[in-house]
Amino acid sequence: MMNNLNTGSGFRLNAQLLSLCLILFGFIIIGSVVFSQSLAFMMGVSIEQIGTLLAQLEYSPDNHLKLCLAQLFTALTSFVILPFLYLKYFQKHLLQELLERCSTIPSSVTFVLLISLFSLPVVGFLAELNKTIIPYLGINDGWLQWIERSELQAKKLTELLVYFNSPIDFLLVLLVIAVLPAIGEELLFRGMLQRQFQEIFRNPHWAIVFAAFLFSFIHFQFLGFIPRMALGVLFGYVYYWTSNLWMPILMHFINNATTFLVVNWQKNHGIPDPLEEEISPNFYWIIISVLVMFFLINQLKKRSSSLR
Repeated sequence: MMNNLNTGSGFRLNAQLLSLCLILFGFIIIGSVVFSQSLAFMMGVSIEQIGTLLAQLEYSPDNHLKLCLAQLFTALTSFVILPFLYLKYFQKHLLQELLERCSTIPSSVTFVLLISLFSLPVVGFLAELNKTIIPYLGINDGWLQWIERSELQAKKLTELLVYFNSPIDFLLVLLVIAVLPAIGEELLFRGMLQRQFQEIFRNPHWAIVFAAFLFSFIHFQFLGFIPRMALGVLFGYVYYWTSNLWMPILMHFINNATTFLVVNWQKNHGIPDPLEEEISPNFYWIIISVLVMFFLINQLKKRSSSLR
């Protein structure tokens, strides 16, 4: 791997990677503090009581609004405001490049839209595969219990956030679940981290995979680690081929919005636990989706190469 890195000492390159990872986790920690502090303030409890409160919290319109607002403040802080300030004051050339390339929508948007739609069955298959192989990875009981507790906490928070009962609720949840994560996470992981990793590694493939790994890891939901990393890799390559951040943002939005709509559709049709219920496409539909995706990706690469 060192052969792919730019000139300079291995220590300096490792320090650059470490500093970027620390910045990332710093953003996440600050966002977590914002979530806890804002929710504690709105709920009228001390910050020490938030963990217990979330475990016992039941759905109500008032609680739903407060959770959505806390999640909104968190996403804005971790994924929009802090990355933008970092780029503005420390990586001005990257910010200028992002803004210039995002000033127009590329003509390849149709290919990107279709790739995103045909990736959904593949992501569903990978999600099921991920859940199946976890018990066979040799993870010790302590770590396995921690993973299960983390998944239960994430599921509880998602249940409290994702359902809606009015058009205003729908728009608020769509903003929190799909719009802000799509814009903010792509700004952070593709626009900021992937581009800097590429400058360090001098290899776009290493940069894409490493950014996708971190993208999946920071969600701390390991039963969905594989499909989330696969999506990160797909978003990364689309960004690399199109050089336009709007393209992975569009794909990210479609993935999150589709999941949000499907879960609510399942709930409205009497499925008792929609977050556990997977809509599994049959094997032939998965094969067709993979073949169509490869065709579309190949067309996108050719189109992007001709425009460079």
